Amino acid sequence: MAKPARIARKARGWHPEEIKAAIRMKGSSMAELSRQHGYGVSAVRQVLRRPWPAIERLVADHLGVEPQEIWPDRYGEDGLPNRLLFGRVKFNPERTHCQRKKAAGE
Repeated sequence: MAKPARIARKARGWHPEEIKAAIRMKGSSMAELSRQHGYGVSAVRQVLRRPWPAIERLVADHLGVEPQEIWPDRYGEDGLPNRLLFGRVKFNPERTHCQRKKAAGE
């Protein structure tokens, strides 16, 4: 018997509609989540299509999961983004706004 489509998709990460629904189920909207953290209204919407580590962390924290659970193809086994930042240097999560706030206990 074949697995349902939703379970098969999870190996590649959450579908964008699942992310949007989860945000709405938490009582927020993508635009509201972006504005609350000082980003433009389309920031969370953009992360559904292209990588943006700081926003990925913001969405994951809001949903109570790790970013690599939502976007496993964007992260390595070490939990760090598996891409270069601006094509030059490896992303350093301690430099993101969300990571600094989390470390400070805010």
